[in-house]
Amino acid sequence: GSRSRAGMRLRWTRPASTDSADLALGVERFHETDNGQSQLDTGHLLGRLGTTAFGMPMGIRHDGRYLLDEGQTAYSKSTFAFKPWDAIEFQLSHDRGLGLDQEVMYEAITYRGRISLDSKWEVDVLAQEAIFGTGSLRSEILLRRLGHDFVFEVGFSHREGEGSGIKVNLAPLIGWRRPRVSILSPR
Repeated sequence: GSRSRAGMRLRWTRPASTDSADLALGVERFHETDNGQSQLDTGHLLGRLGTTAFGMPMGIRHDGRYLLDEGQTAYSKSTFAFKPWDAIEFQLSHDRGLGLDQEVMYEAITYRGRISLDSKWEVDVLAQEAIFGTGSLRSEILLRRLGHDFVFEVGFSHREGEGSGIKVNLAPLIGWRRPRVSILSPR
């Protein structure tokens, strides 16, 4: 069969500020298949808004895939991040996905953050919890020391179904990039 697709994208920034928006919308229709049946119409939305509110940087992002004929959300990830002080960055995300049978395959909340103790020491934390069922899906804590020439990291992680692990890393500062902890983190 064939398909038709239409979409649009809007990008906006405010000069001399951190305010920005990025929105992409689209629909897709699958025409007749080999057996003469029509497929579902689908839609997608990917949007991000960054601004400063109450004196702190904030960001919102949503990624969604929709089954328009069924009136259901096939996949969604919604994220809210804020940075109340230069030393603290926090993000909260909600993920949900349907299986091929259109039953909920997973639904989880993820908390992620970074605390800079001073210019040399940082702590990154992550916790992901299932809304239904098993509880904790993943947890991580990482202590990072930024030296003159090297970055030293030591951490502990646990992932449901895979077990626990310890991370020890020593990397040269040249070429090293700080991992993003939220949608507000620099790229």
